[in-house]
Amino acid sequence: LSQGHFPASQRFRSRRQMSRLEPPRSARSSFYRPAMGSSRADVDLAPSRSAVKEAGMPLWLSMTLGDSAILSALEQVDEWDFDVFALDRVSDHRPIVVGGIFMIRSLGLVQKLKLPMEELVNFLVAIEAGYIPTNPFHNAVHAADVMFTLRYFLQRPFFSNLLAPLDVLAALLAALSHDFAHPGVSNTFLINARTDEAILYNDQSVLEMFHAAGTFRVMLSKPGCDLTKSFTREQFLQLRETMIAMILSTDMKYHFQHLNRMRERMATDKYATVQRKDVVFLLGQALHAADISNPTKPRALQLQWTERVMTEFFLQGDYEKALHLPVSAFMDRDKPAIAQCQIGFISVLVKPLYVEMRNLLGEGLQIPVDTVQCNLNDWETEGDGMCRGWELLRAANLPDVTA
Repeated sequence: LSQGHFPASQRFRSRRQMSRLEPPRSARSSFYRPAMGSSRADVDLAPSRSAVKEAGMPLWLSMTLGDSAILSALEQVDEWDFDVFALDRVSDHRPIVVGGIFMIRSLGLVQKLKLPMEELVNFLVAIEAGYIPTNPFHNAVHAADVMFTLRYFLQRPFFSNLLAPLDVLAALLAALSHDFAHPGVSNTFLINARTDEAILYNDQSVLEMFHAAGTFRVMLSKPGCDLTKSFTREQFLQLRETMIAMILSTDMKYHFQHLNRMRERMATDKYATVQRKDVVFLLGQALHAADISNPTKPRALQLQWTERVMTEFFLQGDYEKALHLPVSAFMDRDKPAIAQCQIGFISVLVKPLYVEMRNLLGEGLQIPVDTVQCNLNDWETEGDGMCRGWELLRAANLPDVTA
């Protein structure tokens, strides 16, 4: 294998779903499972659970949304400690379709934007199918969790008074598709391995470009998935612009640049007046905050997510070793430093962003700020003892990709 290139049968492809190097069953861990615009203030961001079935909704989905186990799992949807893993289990591993339709429908967006239910369902089914279920972290459950977390931000008065229904729809769809077809490896890996996607996107926000492009390819090219078919040209362009900007904002390379921009504005007028560019920017910040929200959740949820992300990190490190590429920081299972990784992640990246989000959105964000500090204290006190019982430190028996 020359300079880290994949054999033709195992390379990521830009014209089809990227199929990641799937670990053998011995390395899958317990995370593996088989695949399966109007006025600003006229959208109520508190979901109504009494919404009725719209025409075009398939029978299976209508029955699922009315199931008592689903309704029970969604009871805490307004709370910061909402358990998306419970929804994934009771929805037969369809958290994007079930969670997405529940939220879009209950916020009244179907009626306000005249969304065609059949195309909306088809789109979400296709997006969910595009996520790779063998990814321990970057999968449909993560996407659904990000959507529910983002909606928690959007129901704060600052956003609820600012956003039009089209903005809310764009935000929810961006959250659900922000990691569409994620291969389970980072931008650095794709660039170092010289994949087709890195070449296509010139090493710039490779994954984020890929997710956004793939999302709109599904919407506009897959039969029966164009949920914008009744939109005006202006509505479609606004939806597309907002979704793309939001997805690109999840690239960690923009974290400090965007955080400093937000701090400077908060130190002046605290967004007392906003332009369209401010709305799009703040939606991007909200999605980015939701994307890295795992350490702000209660300890039990936080540890589930941490085990998943570190499992995926170590798998990437295994592939980097096999391809003779530099092993990325904190991704070497032979030199585990999980507590150190989490302490740095929380103290340098997550906590400062959430402090600014609280300053912007108010007391509703005090819960995650307090929780992330508790989790940071636990990592500093208990160290890698927090990971007791995890199986992720075992070496993966990976396929030979060096021949």
